Amino acid sequence: MKRKILTLLVLVMLLCLPLKAPAEEHTFAAGSLLVPMDSFYQPGADGGVLEAYGLVYYLLNHKDTNGEHDITVYWVINQIKTEIDGIDLEIEVDSATLADLNKESVVKLYNQADGTTSVLSEYKTYDGGDDDSNVRVSYSGGIFIVEAEDVATAKTIIDSSDWLKVEVHEAQVPFSAPVFRKMIGTPPKIALMNNDEDKTKGNAQILEAYLRLAGLCTDTYEVVTPNEIRDGKLRTADYDFLWAPHWTGYDKYGNDGNGNGTIDVEDIVSEIKLFLENGNGMLAECASIETFEHSQNGHFLSTKGFGHNGLC
Repeated sequence: MKRKILTLLVLVMLLCLPLKAPAEEHTFAAGSLLVPMDSFYQPGADGGVLEAYGLVYYLLNHKDTNGEHDITVYWVINQIKTEIDGIDLEIEVDSATLADLNKESVVKLYNQADGTTSVLSEYKTYDGGDDDSNVRVSYSGGIFIVEAEDVATAKTIIDSSDWLKVEVHEAQVPFSAPVFRKMIGTPPKIALMNNDEDKTKGNAQILEAYLRLAGLCTDTYEVVTPNEIRDGKLRTADYDFLWAPHWTGYDKYGNDGNGNGTIDVEDIVSEIKLFLENGNGMLAECASIETFEHSQNGHFLSTKGFGHNGLC
């Protein structure tokens, strides 16, 4: 379940972010901060891996005294890795270089509670590969990085008690990383599609729970009902992303409720299609995928539709 939550959060919150064109390789100075996202350096048991997404959101949301966003977050992913858990970033120097720099290790653990750093107590080990150590640390699962020039501002947020469960590393040496996205500015509000007209019920509550676990408040999202979508809310509200949970569609919306000659489910899917054609994004789950692909106005991923496997 934690893997599912993690995947959904990163897709929903970050794929629609305002961004500048990514560089293939970017050099970061010593003092840059790293937020690991792999299960070793960011274990899920204490919830830190979920709250990391909330931390990134509020870093991007920060503004200076002139009202300008002043923290850039780099999302690092090795796009040529051949395994999903392959290494995205490796920071390594030889021991002589580390000694010349008068450093104990290539990265240190940043202690948000008192603003100090300490050497990592444990390092990742690999089957058939090199182990991490004080001269080499590697990350998988994508990494979020704040450049050294933004660190002082970023620490005013990171040091909040809200994010003490999030493990943060501080680079002790310069390093280069493959940047997937350079992100600036507040992520747009997410539309959470409910499967019921009553917003106090329905599957959107599950999506809200995921976001609350990440430390995100209600100003980051809004619940929309199927009939609100039918009536054009995706066109009139400022959404860039729709998150659709399990929605069978035809059971409750197989009638022509607004009397326009088309059953509601087709009107709803037609509005979603227009939303996507206008360059916005969507994450669909479970039965909603079948509904979208079955609809004559859908077929977003297929030409003939999908059938379910009986597990939804």
